[in-house]
Amino acid sequence: MGPVFSLMGEAAITFGEGSSLSLGGGCIPGGQTISADSFFRTDPSLQVKREVWVGFLFNNEIDVLGLLVHIQKNIPLIVSQIYKILDF
Repeated sequence: MGPVFSLMGEAAITFGEGSSLSLGGGCIPGGQTISADSFFRTDPSLQVKREVWVGFLFNNEIDVLGLLVHIQKNIPLIVSQIYKILDF
C-alpha cells in the first residue's frame, strides 16, 4: 500500500497558490482546499480513493469503534485475568 492521506470530520487543508504537496511520486497542486467533502485537483499518477466511514454509538454515548479498539488492545490482560479467576 502506498502513502495514505486521511481527513476526518470537519478537517481541511488549504494550499496557497504556488505551493504543492508531493505524495507517493505524484503532486497535489496548491491554490485549493482539501476536505472530506471536497474534490480536489491532483496529478494523474496519484490514485485517489474516497472512503466514507459511519460511526455507531451505544446509548448515544459509547463509540463502538473505540470500544472495539480498547478491547483488542486489552485482550491479553483480560485473558490472563480470566485464567487467574479459573485457577489455570
